[in-house]
Amino acid sequence: MKTIIKFLWLVLLFIIPLVNFSSVWSQDQTQLEDFQLNDFTLMTLDGQEITLSKLIGKPILLTFFLTTCSHCQAESASLNIVFHKYHESKELQILAVAPRMDSRENLVKFIDEYQIIYPILHDKDNQVIKFYGVIAVPHNIFIDREGKVKRVITGEIDLKTLEESLQEIW
Repeated sequence: MKTIIKFLWLVLLFIIPLVNFSSVWSQDQTQLEDFQLNDFTLMTLDGQEITLSKLIGKPILLTFFLTTCSHCQAESASLNIVFHKYHESKELQILAVAPRMDSRENLVKFIDEYQIIYPILHDKDNQVIKFYGVIAVPHNIFIDREGKVKRVITGEIDLKTLEESLQEIW
């Protein structure tokens, strides 16, 4: 009985919000008009300080992930491809935010294993995750050069969807 209750609790906490949140943000773009960017400053693993507001003027993909999330692991290959393809030509900025529960050691392993070429930021206090109401990962926020959110997608996105979503922020 306890196992069933735990399973139902997990479904309520993780699966239902993922399905509902994805469909709302993917289909109802009118909600994006009221979406407020919360500025933040986080450190990369090599000690570089990155502030979101200093990147306004460039297209930004803000992505939230966990190193142990299989969907996040799969998505990292597509993120590497678009970062390599558009970082210089279109000034694309990808900021990958990892929560407090990911240790520095796990983040370093993730970077090495998946050959990550975009910045990884460690949200040690989970402040940014709270700012943006992240309830499931991967969670991607597409921000145009004017600092307006154009699309939010929760759940793994493939390369084709990623490319299509990026077209909205050029």
